[in-house]
Amino acid sequence: MSGRTSHEVVIVDAGGERRIKVSGVLVIGRESGDVLVADGTISGRHLQLDGSGPVLLATDLGSSNGTFRGDERIGSAVALQPGDELRFGSATLRMVAPAPAPLPAPALPQADETSPPQLGPSSGRPPQATAGVVRTEAVEVRFAPGSHGERICTSYAAVARRARSTLAGFGSEPWGSVPIVHLIDPFHDGVELVAGGAMIADGGAEAWVVVSPESPPEPPHRVLALMFGAAFPASADLQLLIEGYGLHRAGAPEGDLSGRPLPPLEQADGEERAAMAVSFVRFLIAREGIDAFMRVFAAPAGRGDETVREVYGPSLGQLEQVWRRKLASGGSDVKTGEFLKLSLRYLRPYKLRQVEIFGYMLLSLAFVAAFPFVTKRLFDSALPSGEFSQVLTLLLALGAAFVVSLVAGVRQAYQTAWVSNAVTRDIRQAIFDRVQVMPEPWFAAHPQGDVLSRLFGDVRVVESGLSQAIGQGVFQLVSLLTSAVIMLSLNLWLGLVVLVAAPLVGVVYRSMANGAMVRSVAVQEQSSALLSVAAENYRAIPVVKMFGLADRERRRFAQQSDRLFRSTRRLTMWGGLFGLSVNLIVTILRLGVLGFGSWLILEGEFTTGGLVAFLSIMGEVLSPVTVLVSLSQDVQASMGSLVRINEVIDEATEPEAPHLGPVPLITRELRLAALGMSYDAEHRALDDFDATIPVGSRVAVVGPSGSGKSTVLRLLMRLYEPDEGAILIDGVDLRSGSLRSWREQLGVVFQDSFLFDATLRENIALGRPGATDAEIQAAAAAAEVDGFVATLPRGWDTLVGEGGANLSGGQRQRVAIARALLRNPRLLLLDEATSALDPATERQINDTLRRIAVGRTVIAVTHRLASITDYDSILVVVDGRLAERGTHDQLIRRGGVYARLWAEQTGQPVPQPEPIDLIAALRRMPFFVEAPATVIERAVAAMVPFAVEAGRSVDEGDGIMLVTAGRAEVVTVSAMGAVASGELGPGDAFGVLAALGAPPTASLRALEPLDLMHLSSEALRVIAATDPALADRLRAAPADAPPRSATRIGRATLARPKSPPRGAALPPPSTRGPRRTMAMFAPPKVEQ
Repeated sequence: MSGRTSHEVVIVDAGGERRIKVSGVLVIGRESGDVLVADGTISGRHLQLDGSGPVLLATDLGSSNGTFRGDERIGSAVALQPGDELRFGSATLRMVAPAPAPLPAPALPQADETSPPQLGPSSGRPPQATAGVVRTEAVEVRFAPGSHGERICTSYAAVARRARSTLAGFGSEPWGSVPIVHLIDPFHDGVELVAGGAMIADGGAEAWVVVSPESPPEPPHRVLALMFGAAFPASADLQLLIEGYGLHRAGAPEGDLSGRPLPPLEQADGEERAAMAVSFVRFLIAREGIDAFMRVFAAPAGRGDETVREVYGPSLGQLEQVWRRKLASGGSDVKTGEFLKLSLRYLRPYKLRQVEIFGYMLLSLAFVAAFPFVTKRLFDSALPSGEFSQVLTLLLALGAAFVVSLVAGVRQAYQTAWVSNAVTRDIRQAIFDRVQVMPEPWFAAHPQGDVLSRLFGDVRVVESGLSQAIGQGVFQLVSLLTSAVIMLSLNLWLGLVVLVAAPLVGVVYRSMANGAMVRSVAVQEQSSALLSVAAENYRAIPVVKMFGLADRERRRFAQQSDRLFRSTRRLTMWGGLFGLSVNLIVTILRLGVLGFGSWLILEGEFTTGGLVAFLSIMGEVLSPVTVLVSLSQDVQASMGSLVRINEVIDEATEPEAPHLGPVPLITRELRLAALGMSYDAEHRALDDFDATIPVGSRVAVVGPSGSGKSTVLRLLMRLYEPDEGAILIDGVDLRSGSLRSWREQLGVVFQDSFLFDATLRENIALGRPGATDAEIQAAAAAAEVDGFVATLPRGWDTLVGEGGANLSGGQRQRVAIARALLRNPRLLLLDEATSALDPATERQINDTLRRIAVGRTVIAVTHRLASITDYDSILVVVDGRLAERGTHDQLIRRGGVYARLWAEQTGQPVPQPEPIDLIAALRRMPFFVEAPATVIERAVAAMVPFAVEAGRSVDEGDGIMLVTAGRAEVVTVSAMGAVASGELGPGDAFGVLAALGAPPTASLRALEPLDLMHLSSEALRVIAATDPALADRLRAAPADAPPRSATRIGRATLARPKSPPRGAALPPPSTRGPRRTMAMFAPPKVEQ
């Protein structure tokens, strides 16, 4: 965007009126600044205006008397729109439409007549519609004669005019330019028919809206918002917010998005994108207000997300996650009845105390019930009689009733406090219990500060609402009913007037309850965010100090504190407005009763004593109403907390069916059968991962960062469940047994093993509660913990500190190993157990792990390859697939992924695999043993290379396949089913028996990326036709052929020559996908 935005303001003070253009930062004050104002009540540097962006921002510089827009005192970076007026002291500042700036010409290349229009900066221009024009001061609509655009152009222009009015001050709208909108017919863009939607030119000067009778055009609000929003420096980053704002201003409905699988916001399209955009924008506006939302559009180019963080705290992606959680939970629509229902769930265990409380309530109303009757008799009988004894008798009766009420009230208050605190304890325990069984993804989506805020802050707020509801609430309700009966008995007509008018209070409550709840939720969320900032800062203190981040952290905390302050202020103001509305109704009702009662007395229908008594009891009717309304504010404030509590209590827990039996003990093997796993819809963590781990073996899982190796451990620990495939224990699906019984077979040592703030002995004993001291010391000795116990101040009873802070890294890991060994695990899992240690400590821990692993099944995830060179098997994971498998020496010789990782860590060169001698390999096959050299050479020339991806299979039966790189297993089919009967590597051949005439009963499954040389059956027949001896050998069946029912292995293992003969160069394998490549020469069938 060329040209600079210029904003105009008018300042009126004692010196007159001044019109000022603001295109940068300008300070207004009494003593210093760019603009001086003659007013002693404003500060020296009072107000700052920032007109460097498309939106004029006003910031109060901490003035004493403040700066106000309407009745609201502004803070920092408040977006101003034309017509906004600020007051500071006796001066005013009014924003007017800025001077028009030239709109840059759209940088669209001319379209080739033969090519259809494309979207994007380099696209061709869509079909023009210039024959017909409807011009207004707001927009110019163009169309082609006879098109559907001509029919709707007038109405579209009228709606566009209203749309521009609602978008006043947005982006380039105040510049005075008239945008051009082309209404065009559907067209083909070279890929597909564009039947709807809109396209915006670079710079936002023009737009093309596709219209047809079958589909309505894009709303002008959305189109104009994108056109005007193109002027924002960060418009490319904020396009979805711009769209959503336009739809929001148009009053577009959000639709029902809850409970539906939704794509990421940036990937949404069509009507779904519109609904998601407007919903997300309204979520942001409700969270911080419209001014804060508009500040986002002032973001400099390339800093959209950074500005979102400054305004909202979380990033745009984190805000999207919060919005999605709200949609998934069905929003925060919690009614008072649901609050009471939750309360009753926890009140049931204390029902006897509730009966006792109710009895005390009735007794405490003795004074309330007696007072109006005593008052009526006092004014109607006792005072006119002139006998003071009657007055004294009445006063003594009131005194006795008061004493009864007082004693009952004290006892009621005690029991109410006891019950409410007990219920609060139960709710907090229920939340904590629920957290213990939450699945791992839940913790990834909920920061620590958020969970702690729910556990303590939200429960404390609910406690206040609950205490008021079961204490004051029930009492006031009983008092209201008692007083209403007495009031009706005094005068039916006056009583009906009061009872008819009282529900107006409930109408106000209902109309304002939702607003209070939304503000309550916002307060709790901002409180949670502030707690998260503080908790994160506390954990990161060393990083903060070393990198000089203290100022950044202070700014983050201050910004979040300010957000919490604004949210709390909005909730408090809403509650105050609520109370004022109720008091207004009550006051009007009192005046009405007083007038109506006086008229009844004058008409002889009522007595003075009766009116005095009625007014007194009327207070006892209206007072409970006002108190209930006040209590309802506490309940409303609790509703937001209740929403967040319910999100935890109602969340799905780890999959654990109560009827499941124990998982069988591992005795033979652990099978990871074709596992597939995705953490989200975009990334595949594991894909068709298949491996078998024999009992008693040590297996390492390695691979590049992000390859999926840690996912393997998470699935083994059942922190996640696979999307496809299964984990089999001796052939039994792990999910068929209980989660608890499986984890009892595991011992886990994590990279950062957490220790509790307890003694050394207690931390080890947590591995198996109930273990004896002898068992604890045996596990400690095996992990060599006893080697440093004597150096600790109190030996076994030494407190290790929070997180084990009083121990070194190596000592913490040894305690963690001892804790795992105390379980006597069938399967020991090591998750980067030594990666955080120094080399010397790492060697010592590795020696310990090597010693304790004898006779155990160990699976270790690590990137330190030097620690696994003696493991029985190493699984190499790349992009979620099993790329290689073998021992350290085998993988090094293979020269694949593992060899490259080893070379990177050690600096040693990657060994190159020996080339395969194809001539010698063919010569050792039974039918080529005595073949002439020319026949062998023709066979080599006829062989075609191809590649097979890991996990895919090749059927036997169409010729011979020779493995040149990679590993595969032979799967044979018999009456017993499919059985892995052998393993092939470089130099091995597959399909030899089938070529000799045996029926095909096997397939070859690639364990890692596989390179093969294929000699098809057709090519073999062509070669045999030139050599009768070869043809005879291929036709001759073995004299001692096995029966057809026998299991056949389609393999012949050929020794690899030490050096290839000259003239037998190996053709390079194909790099194309196996399906496409193999189809070129009629390959064997490749299965997924």
